[in-house]
Amino acid sequence: MKTVFLAAAATVLVAMSTAHADDSKPAPDAPAPAAPVPAKHENKISADAKAAFEKMDKISNSPVRQGLKEASGTIGSDMMGMQMAMKFTFKAPAKIHVDPDPNLQGPMQQMGTQMTRGAEQSLRSMLGITRPADEEEFDAEMTKVDGKDALRII
Repeated sequence: MKTVFLAAAATVLVAMSTAHADDSKPAPDAPAPAAPVPAKHENKISADAKAAFEKMDKISNSPVRQGLKEASGTIGSDMMGMQMAMKFTFKAPAKIHVDPDPNLQGPMQQMGTQMTRGAEQSLRSMLGITRPADEEEFDAEMTKVDGKDALRII
């Protein structure tokens, strides 16, 4: 208990001393400091995982394997009693984009944006696209589960 209290007290003292260390204010016309840009995740896909994705693609009986090149349309849904329409486009081999309903406002607009991600995932499944989108951050590798090969996507 004493260790926790001492650590907390030391943290507060350090925070207080650094808070008062620089009382200078930037000039009113000075540009705001740029926010640090987070590093982009670089997807890591093992050779075995890449082979598994290719094998799944070859054996799937998907519309894309049957020759579908592009598609577009509207996904209609009811969100808490409110009718919603999201436009989607697809271009082979795996480019899917869903636009949120432009009529949504405020918190509903944020929910609509989240729903587009789910709609994109559903369309990927319906079109037999087994691999995550390149824009997604993921890593893929082959592992053993109960003595069997398994594709692990994290």
